[in-house]
Amino acid sequence: MIRLAFETLHHLPRLVWVACLERGGDVVRVSHGPWIETSETWFAEGAWDGEFAEGHPADAMVLTGTAGEVREDTLVISTPTHTLDRIHLIRSGGRLYTSNSLALVLAAAGEACACGYRYYMHDLATIMKGIRGYRKHVPTQSGNRVYLYYHCILHVDSGLNVRVLPKPVPPAVRSYGDYYGFLSRMVEAVVQNARSSHRLVAYEPLIGISAGYDSAACAVLAREVGCTEGFTFPRARPRPGTSDEDSGKTIGELLGIRMIECDRDTYLERTDRPEIEFLASGTGGDLVIMSGIEGILERRILLTGDHGDTVWDKDSPRVSTEIKRGDPGAALTDFRGRVGFLIFPIPFIGAVNHPQIDGISNSAEMRPWSLARDYYDRPIARRMAEDCGIPRETIGQSKQAVAQTFHPTTGEHEPLETMLSSPALQDFWVFYEALPASAKWRGERVSRLLRGALWLNLRLNWRIKRFGELLGVDVKPWICIPERYRLTPAPNDFTFHWAIGEMIERYQRVLKREIYQSNGERSTRA
Repeated sequence: MIRLAFETLHHLPRLVWVACLERGGDVVRVSHGPWIETSETWFAEGAWDGEFAEGHPADAMVLTGTAGEVREDTLVISTPTHTLDRIHLIRSGGRLYTSNSLALVLAAAGEACACGYRYYMHDLATIMKGIRGYRKHVPTQSGNRVYLYYHCILHVDSGLNVRVLPKPVPPAVRSYGDYYGFLSRMVEAVVQNARSSHRLVAYEPLIGISAGYDSAACAVLAREVGCTEGFTFPRARPRPGTSDEDSGKTIGELLGIRMIECDRDTYLERTDRPEIEFLASGTGGDLVIMSGIEGILERRILLTGDHGDTVWDKDSPRVSTEIKRGDPGAALTDFRGRVGFLIFPIPFIGAVNHPQIDGISNSAEMRPWSLARDYYDRPIARRMAEDCGIPRETIGQSKQAVAQTFHPTTGEHEPLETMLSSPALQDFWVFYEALPASAKWRGERVSRLLRGALWLNLRLNWRIKRFGELLGVDVKPWICIPERYRLTPAPNDFTFHWAIGEMIERYQRVLKREIYQSNGERSTRA
């Protein structure tokens, strides 16, 4: 029988945890922040669509965070239902470590990222390809690997063998009524769980609203469960030739939600290098703008429209049961773990049913809510909003984005001077200059060489395809160079190394401090 032993580390961020199981052992030692929910047989840092007092978060249809549970001789670890966060796992010295934080699992295992490997952000962004197509591990400095898991349930035995199981299958949806009813029930159940009086810490709903489709639809569902407060970034990321107006204040007020307007660039005025917590996740840098509103996030379950751009788009090019995404998203574990809030991206609910949802978007019943254009047309989201009295001209007039682009998936890197606060920029350049020359220049030369080879590969594919068309033959492209070489090498590639190195040091200081202060006699709840 495997059992749980908990160690509350009060200097850890509130909602992070790391579990350790020795090969052949029968105790899973879980070191965690003070807001992790625990019982004799399970622990969790999120909310789910079941009664909180009944437990069993690992089996939930919808889970906003991560959870663990012991069942006889098995440790069960569950990822979120969404793919904005993940589970990390590493084996080292006869032990298996697993955590919701990449930096914490590396710190606990005594590992670090490989200073000469510049493709971490690219590898972590491959979750865009879906839950089967992403890169499953990243390297460490010692040559070990950190394994990454999304949208699944892990079964770990005492031999440290890992079996990956799928999440529960959501019910089929055949009409708008089916789908809307399912979303409404799940949102109500999850928010009720988050508010439970049986919790160590309860969370009240908060909605983020822009001028686009997705957040407006989610605001409707948020209002149904009693959400009365929201926030908006009135100005989007500047783009040439377009307006940066993106305020969702009018939409929120039409729904009776009190709105707070926030400045996306507030973080640039800070002196405490807020970028570190975001960049250390590998994909979270884009949402460093959230650091400017952390004062309103504590004890909140944040409802968002993430993934609505794919699952609600009438002409989505990524219709799949694999949750393929239009952007790499943002893992916010270290930031939200410190601040103390949950994230609940509503469009991920039942997202493995995307082919059915796409069928609804393109059905005859939804034509009155379609703009009959080949871009930015989301009839499901529009119907949710319009049925609640939001005028058609108020939402979805143009596509905007407020997030900062630290790691573009196409094109070139933006100058770091425009993205980092002054103290962070100065600190990064000190770190970068101290890197071994081999990590910077040799890797850059290899990258440029392979980028040229990739260009030739793509050019050859284009010519072969054209020749095949002349012969009436469909020729599939053959790419022999990894796609990570599409981007020009730049110092930006090492912002991850800088940030996660800092986070690992922070976590190591906490782990050592707790051990030193307790003199080996830490309080354990079993």
